[in-house]
Amino acid sequence: MNFVKKYNKLTQFLRNVVSGYTTNRCVGIDIDSSYIKMVELEQDSLIISNYAISKITANNIEIKSILIEHVASMLNYTWHSFNKRYDHAAIKILNSDIIIKELAVPAEISTLEINNYLRNILIQDLGIENIEFDYKIIKIEDRQQLAQVVIAKKEKLEESQILMELAGIKLAAIEVETFALENLFRILLKSNGITTSIWIVDIEHDYIRAYFITDSQVVYSDTIAVNYLNLTKNELEFLEHNNILKQIVADVNKLSQIINSNLMVHADIHFNKYNLYLMGTNSIFPGLQEEIIKGGFIETCRFIDELFPPQIAITSRSEFMQLVTAIALATWGHNFA
Repeated sequence: MNFVKKYNKLTQFLRNVVSGYTTNRCVGIDIDSSYIKMVELEQDSLIISNYAISKITANNIEIKSILIEHVASMLNYTWHSFNKRYDHAAIKILNSDIIIKELAVPAEISTLEINNYLRNILIQDLGIENIEFDYKIIKIEDRQQLAQVVIAKKEKLEESQILMELAGIKLAAIEVETFALENLFRILLKSNGITTSIWIVDIEHDYIRAYFITDSQVVYSDTIAVNYLNLTKNELEFLEHNNILKQIVADVNKLSQIINSNLMVHADIHFNKYNLYLMGTNSIFPGLQEEIIKGGFIETCRFIDELFPPQIAITSRSEFMQLVTAIALATWGHNFA
C-alpha cells in the first residue's frame, strides 16, 4: 500500500490495485534511527548501480522538530553526494504507522461510491474526521463485498513529506515497508523461477520477521520482538558468540512454531521442510545457517542476496543486508514484467 502527498494534499496510490499507476524511476531511501541508506538500480533490473550508507549522528537531540531538521540536513548532503541518474525518491513508512481493517460493503454500492461509504464508516469507528486511507476489494459475494482498508497515520505522512521537502528531494512514493519487501520477494522468486514454498526470515537487532511464501505470494507473515546488539564485525570479538547464536536460533525456532500453528489452523497448510533464505543485519552471524538447519524444519538455508543477479557495485554481504529495504523501494518506476 502506497501513499503520496503532493502540493500539500494527500493522495493515496495502491501499487497492487491502481491499474497502470507508475512513477518516475526512483532512488530508494531507507531511513531508520541509525542510518540513511540509498539505492539506485540499473534500468528495469535488480542490479545496484549506486548506493550509499550514512550514519545518523543525532544521539543527544530530543526535540522532534530539531531532529527532523538535522536528519534532513544529513539527507540533503547524502543525496547531493550521491552519483545518481534519477531525480525522484521512494521512502517507507512502518507497519506501526498504519491500521488495517476489513469492512463489509453492500454489493449495490458502485465503485465510485465505495470510497465515500468507507470514509463514513471509518469516521464513525475511529472518531477522526481527516482520515487518509486506501482499499482493495478482496472478496465479492452476492449481497456484499469485503474491502481491505489501510489507514495511514496522517502525522507520519506529513512528517515524511516535511523531511523530504527540507532535504530538497522530489518524493514520488511512500510505501509501507513490509509491502515493499513483499513486492521485492515476488520479483525475485519469479525471476528465479521459484514456485515451491519457501521461508524468508529477516533478523534485525530488535525484531525477527518471517514470511511464508507459496507460488511467489506471501501467504503469511509474523513478527516477534527481540533485543540483540547490532552485530558488526568490530563487535563480534567482544561478544559471547555461542550464547548469542543459541538465542538467535531459539528465537527463529519460536517464530517458526508460531507460524506453523497459524498456518495449520487458518490456512490448512501443514508444515514440512522448506528452503529458507536469511536477510537482515544480524543474519550473517557466523554459524547461524548451520544451526538453523540442525533444527530439523529447514531443508536448505541460504542468504537472500543469492536470489539477486550478480552485483558489481557492492561486494560486501554485510552491507548488502543493510540495503534490502532500500532496494525494495528503488523498484518504483521500473518494469519487471
